[in-house]
Amino acid sequence: MVEGKQMEPAYAKMEYRRLGNTGLKVSVLGYGNWLNSNNKEAYDFTRDSIKECLQMGVNFFDTAEIYGMGEAERQMGSAFKELNVRRESIVVSTKIWKVGGGVNDVMNSRKHIIEGLKNSLARLQMDYVDVVYSHRPDYECSLEETCRAFHHCIEMGLCFYWGTSEWTAQRIAAAIGICEKNGWHKPVVEQPQYSMVRREKFEKDFHYVFADYGYGSTIWSPLCGGILSGKYNDGSAPEGSRFEKDGNGVTFQRYFGPGKKESTLKMF
Repeated sequence: MVEGKQMEPAYAKMEYRRLGNTGLKVSVLGYGNWLNSNNKEAYDFTRDSIKECLQMGVNFFDTAEIYGMGEAERQMGSAFKELNVRRESIVVSTKIWKVGGGVNDVMNSRKHIIEGLKNSLARLQMDYVDVVYSHRPDYECSLEETCRAFHHCIEMGLCFYWGTSEWTAQRIAAAIGICEKNGWHKPVVEQPQYSMVRREKFEKDFHYVFADYGYGSTIWSPLCGGILSGKYNDGSAPEGSRFEKDGNGVTFQRYFGPGKKESTLKMF
């Protein structure tokens, strides 16, 4: 750990917005470590990226238990410690969905939510996260059990807010209704995929949830897996790129596969 003055975001360089109807303010740009912290060799990159983000005023840092099966959380937590970041100056979120191979190491039961969040905190070396998400909806577990478990996490001081990721608008509305009926902490934010080419769910499906409930949003894949960076515009994957490494995966094929390239480039 660096001795002396604690590091915190360079606030003057960044714009901040309230997260939904909460009083919590997050930077308009955030840092997520899904792909760049999946293995132990990536730690230096993770630490240096977080440092750069802080120097640019980023205060919102997002991870999940499933990213590298816990490795991403470990790296993020270690980076904050090494950089001597003042905990109160940053907003950290993680997502509970799956880690490990046990039948109860997955989804939204009370057992997994509470145990999963405590394990995430241990990997992050933190007493709490600011926001915890249900990473995916669980249609085998009752929605009431899920809502009660996240309420419990907030009451226990393990997190300040809870939210959803890749839920449907209808299920979010139902969860809000259950929480209001029981006097529980309601979910406050959704994290869907959203980019220039993946717009419908965010702009149409969630419109009334945002409008009627003041529900907040963060997003994932704003560059659509790198497609919008422009480096794939000739229809090939450059050496060293994400899609060159994964053998032209599903996302690449969706936009640059047979018969797709011309229509994709017209969107740009």
